[in-house]
Amino acid sequence: MLIVSKIKQLNLTDLEIILATREIARFVVKITLEKNCNAISFKNAETASRSFLDELHMLSSRNDIDLIDIPDELKPLFDIIKKSHHDQKMYAPKIKVKLSDTFFA
Repeated sequence: MLIVSKIKQLNLTDLEIILATREIARFVVKITLEKNCNAISFKNAETASRSFLDELHMLSSRNDIDLIDIPDELKPLFDIIKKSHHDQKMYAPKIKVKLSDTFFA
């Protein structure tokens, strides 16, 4: 017998919140569990902070919630967060910086 599980997802953009803090991530997981959803969709989400993604990653893995439709803009940061948790080390994204020797008074 083939058992097909239906994915019930919560769309982050439907909540109309700013994806910025750990508290908001806890709120999102709480809503997800209350609605008996088993996935959180980032579809049409444009930005999210590292602290939000970090907390959401931890809570979703504890509660067996899948994170889906992660946009290309957030994927590198999300991959660093996953690697940090897996290796138990803090990783930072590589950024390009131009140093200036100009002084301002």
